[in-house]
Amino acid sequence: MMATAPFSRTLIDLVREQAARAPDACALVCLQGRFSYSDLAERAARVAGAMHRSGVRRGDYVGLLLSNRVEWLDACLGAGALGAVTVPLSTWSTRSELAVLLQDAGLALLVSSAGFGGRDFEADLVALQGTLNMPSPDRIWLLDCPADRTATVFARYDDVVASADPLPALPPGEGPCAGDDALVLYTSGSTSAPKAVPLRQFAIIENGFNIGERQGLTSQDRVLLASPLFWAFGGANALPATFSHGATLVLMEKFDAALALTTIEA
Repeated sequence: MMATAPFSRTLIDLVREQAARAPDACALVCLQGRFSYSDLAERAARVAGAMHRSGVRRGDYVGLLLSNRVEWLDACLGAGALGAVTVPLSTWSTRSELAVLLQDAGLALLVSSAGFGGRDFEADLVALQGTLNMPSPDRIWLLDCPADRTATVFARYDDVVASADPLPALPPGEGPCAGDDALVLYTSGSTSAPKAVPLRQFAIIENGFNIGERQGLTSQDRVLLASPLFWAFGGANALPATFSHGATLVLMEKFDAALALTTIEA
């Protein structure tokens, strides 16, 4: 039987809608823990408040250089609450590939891990400072700085977000709209330079809902995602298919059979 389609036309409103329907329903399971739809809405509001205080506004581009983790969703939804556009970047990028992406994207803010999968993104971003169309150091928010590293030229994500108030109600016209771009995904660049592909808010939800219907998803289901959220399969297909049905997204940073079982059963 066909599920009830969500009323929401933006991703942040979709999470808020599911939180209103079932506040304690599990939305996400990942290495960082379990999070309800209410949790995600509250976390997004705080990140949005931090971004707003930093000067991010509707139509700005916010980059994510993150693996599959709760902060990816926090930053994506937080940016979306402002009407900003999320630009996920591949965590497989070499320094030269990252340079191309940053030059093209024109980011107002970048949220990045200090490193992942053997890549030292902090070192890459330090090396690329001043040579590219990229944010200033205070608009690069870094996660997971090593404990023995007492200084970084960039802002620390946890400190910036912890010190911010949740996003207040925005005046009409300053928040997200159905026809706004939600994501800009980059193609792989296997035959040429990567190309930016914009995806609209309402289209992501419509597409995701229809995918979930084909799969027969319900609010009782869990969807395991080990593919990166920066791919269309992850961020534009699996994520909205899951959330449009009030189901649970189970994220893995990389696939491991034993860890997959542990995470699913958490």
